[in-house]
Amino acid sequence: MPQFDEEGFNNMQSSDVEEVLNSHDCEVTENELLELSEIKQILQVMPQFDEEGFNNMQSSDVEEVLNSHDCEVTENELLELLEDQSSDEHDNEETATTMTKFLTLSDLNKIISTAQHLEDLVFQMDPSLERSLKFKNGLGGLLLRYKEI
Repeated sequence: MPQFDEEGFNNMQSSDVEEVLNSHDCEVTENELLELSEIKQILQVMPQFDEEGFNNMQSSDVEEVLNSHDCEVTENELLELLEDQSSDEHDNEETATTMTKFLTLSDLNKIISTAQHLEDLVFQMDPSLERSLKFKNGLGGLLLRYKEI
């Protein structure tokens, strides 16, 4: 399994993706390869987010997710991840309030425009309109706090 430095996935190489794929017994379909390509494009956008984003993600986090299921993530697993994230956000509400004191208008505009760019990428790349709309709605809900500031 490849090791990532503190910058997380910013230094991810295609050989790292291949190594992860080869380390699992799952057969990779053409659709999954396309999804990996989309993931790499999203990862290229991720450095625009603040330090608390994906930069703190470790390879052990990825390994844990990959090893926690056979080959396919179920809808229930995705919902559980979202619920965990929501509870973490609630726990860190006081920290988030403190952090907003340091956000500038320029920072807020950058966050919102980057999210819009990500939304556009999903609509361009994902053939499923239903999934794209769910993503847009979810992202819009997450951005609501920033838009209210």
